[in-house]
Amino acid sequence: MGGLDGRAATCLVGRAPSRRRADDYDGGVTRVARPVPTGCALITGASRGIGAACATALASREIPVAITYRQDEAGANETARRVRDMGAEVVSLRADVTNPTEVEDVFSQLEQSFGYVKVLVNNAGIRADCLAAELDDDRWHAVLNVDLTAAFQVTRRALLPMVRARWCG
Repeated sequence: MGGLDGRAATCLVGRAPSRRRADDYDGGVTRVARPVPTGCALITGASRGIGAACATALASREIPVAITYRQDEAGANETARRVRDMGAEVVSLRADVTNPTEVEDVFSQLEQSFGYVKVLVNNAGIRADCLAAELDDDRWHAVLNVDLTAAFQVTRRALLPMVRARWCG
């Protein structure tokens, strides 16, 4: 398990501007070195597009990467290959993020392998390409379930371990 154990990370901490002199103001950001806990980045819907780009961007920071996909196994394998070629650890997991049991299985596997999920990118989504007047209720609920409800549920599952670790992101 590579990753960032023992290394320092830079976290951004907001700070009020100095009232003594206007030219002392540095934008309100102070860089604070602190140890990076073990963990990984989880990107849902990472078999192509924005999700795949997020996976490679995080891999460039030497963070172990976990990607999920629902249908496009070939795309997920290609994303995983690119992440691996960058020297980062990667795991690709098939999961339907609308299914709470499958989401829990993903988190259990990742926590066992890497520690907690310290970076979460909710990228899984579907769209209904039609006019609202043509959109039936079943399709509308499917879009809301993936794009909104699943994102909330995955985030909720990821948050408690992040808070416990006092991870600033």
